[in-house]
Amino acid sequence: MSSFKMIKEKLEIMPSKQTVEVFEPYCKWQKDGRDTILHVYLNGFKKELLDFDVAKRKLTVSGYRILDQYTIQNFTRTFEGPKNCEVDENKLKFTGGILSITFLEKDSTEGAITSITEWCFNEKIWKYVERIGMVGVAACVLINCCLCCSA
Repeated sequence: MSSFKMIKEKLEIMPSKQTVEVFEPYCKWQKDGRDTILHVYLNGFKKELLDFDVAKRKLTVSGYRILDQYTIQNFTRTFEGPKNCEVDENKLKFTGGILSITFLEKDSTEGAITSITEWCFNEKIWKYVERIGMVGVAACVLINCCLCCSA
């Protein structure tokens, strides 16, 4: 069982004199070349008491810290991943009370046609040819291309 889950269970059985305060961490986005970095300022928090969850292009970060024997602070923040970045594949770094989450930029060739074979057998290309009524030499070139690629 992770430290985070053990602490969470302990918090649920706390004496009634203890209070739980909601903490709102300061966050800052930064562009670094192709990647995007999110800095979450969590001074006083420990790495073991942080939890991360990724679902539907959203990253949720939550955590707890004990201020004294009667006060505990917690937070939960959900961040929408940058559109041009992979949300599932990110790098986490926690140093000096700052959590840095690096979102890696998607490969720009993703979804692009990268070979002649792929181009010839691409359904979108054929629908386009049908829609514009391509005939004659252009259609023959396209068909020959497909025949050459499949040989």
